[in-house]
Amino acid sequence: MNKKKHKSLLIYGFPVIVLAGILLPGILLHIIFSMDLGKTLPAPRDYYIASNSVISRNASSKLTEYEKMKLISGVWESTETPVDSSQSGITETDAVELAKKAVDELYEDMLYPYHFDSSYGNWYSWDAELYQCTESTFHTYTAYYWMIHFYKYDDTETHKILMTENGTLLCISVNRPNLKPHPNDNNQETANSSFSSYADSKNFTRNTREHFRKKYKKGTTPVSFLRVPTSQNLPSYKNMPIESPSYYFAETMLVGVRVLNWDDYNKIADSTENIEKYYIYQCNTKANFTIAIIPWE
Repeated sequence: MNKKKHKSLLIYGFPVIVLAGILLPGILLHIIFSMDLGKTLPAPRDYYIASNSVISRNASSKLTEYEKMKLISGVWESTETPVDSSQSGITETDAVELAKKAVDELYEDMLYPYHFDSSYGNWYSWDAELYQCTESTFHTYTAYYWMIHFYKYDDTETHKILMTENGTLLCISVNRPNLKPHPNDNNQETANSSFSSYADSKNFTRNTREHFRKKYKKGTTPVSFLRVPTSQNLPSYKNMPIESPSYYFAETMLVGVRVLNWDDYNKIADSTENIEKYYIYQCNTKANFTIAIIPWE
């Protein structure tokens, strides 16, 4: 009798089990789908990070050098962090060579009294760090800059250089505020003249305008310079602050417009969106002599 009951249960129960195995998964999927229907769910974090990284790289690659300088300087609000040098498009050695070239150009144009060409008694070691600046609103645009230190063999000089990946020198500072004569000047009379070329506003203005006009004038693009009033506060880079300058000489450089004075500029100030605007200055503090070019708004 018991065998007949078990056999009956198997005969009638087996189809039920088979049907349940076929129908239940579909029913459960329908219920789950209905529960999420009409709801917005966040994408997985890993997917979001990967997607944002691709978007950021593509957007950042389209930034102009001027726009990168705005990110680095903080004119566009940004977050600055040190990163591994492998994230740069150039190596540390490449960055150092670009920095040497930029300093040599300043030296040749009588704007900086030092250079790093190897010669007797002119030996330097160096180190380099890479920084990433990402705009703070959407975290999409990123620019990188190098901070490079040159140390003279006898510990008398430390040069600090801030530079973009493309070799644009943004700021240079040396721990010798009392300027010395140009190294190529051997007699005292010429040396005194060279000394004044770094400290005299007239010479600095002329040398500055010639140097930066060569670098920023592209074809028929006009480049104008205006003297900055001495009452103007100097902007500075985050890693190169300027504290209590004992003197400074500053120029404003406007790329893309031709003006002769501040009155001319003020007449067009509301329509200067396509103009690149910079401060260029030389200053002495108790601890450093500094030259900088920095965007301004």
